[in-house]
Amino acid sequence: MPTGCVPVCWWLRRQRSALDRRSRRWLWLVLLIPFFTPALLTGYGWSNFSLSFVRHPFWNEVLYAMLLGLRFTPVGVILMWLAPPPPVTPEALHAARLAMHRHSTLARWRGLTRLAWRGALRHVPLAAAVIFLLAFQEFETASLLGTASWTVWLFDAQAGGLLLSETLQRAVWPLACEALVLIAMAAILIRARSSAGASHRRPVVFSCGQQPAAWLFALAAVGT
Repeated sequence: MPTGCVPVCWWLRRQRSALDRRSRRWLWLVLLIPFFTPALLTGYGWSNFSLSFVRHPFWNEVLYAMLLGLRFTPVGVILMWLAPPPPVTPEALHAARLAMHRHSTLARWRGLTRLAWRGALRHVPLAAAVIFLLAFQEFETASLLGTASWTVWLFDAQAGGLLLSETLQRAVWPLACEALVLIAMAAILIRARSSAGASHRRPVVFSCGQQPAAWLFALAAVGT
């Protein structure tokens, strides 16, 4: 699933804060190029390569998910960047880790996990939901790569002479799935707004090897 790129989004958002202003602009530019590249162009570019997976549909699905993940990664990065700071700061999480050193392993793991989801990982579900919605309704790349997608299946049925009433009936379940995700997103936003933290964003320090890795990922996304 393209939502597998969410951990990369979280890592890139943190990596961005360790760059200077000029490097941030260039990183944004490189990350956004795949998103604004027409899906038809990407599909045509990979359609011939996908023919080698005719007898291996699983790997064709992997290729399709990888292309969508690279395309929608900047969306997750932007959402996490624009989201307000979480109520649990890294300092609070560190203090909780020190305070729980005498607890059992299970109790310590549960407590730290709960705090992490209210802290650094707070915006992960929202980014995953948005990326899921964008990938769920994608049509052009799926059609050109010949992957299994409800959008391609519905389009082919409609082009084959399916009545409009039957088309709408078959679209009910996909629309219901999207509606459930939208409701969950609304609940997350309402809860996040009611418990928004007043902390400020702090620069994150990374090892020297992580910044080249971020640039390498961005360039690889452009190359695809």
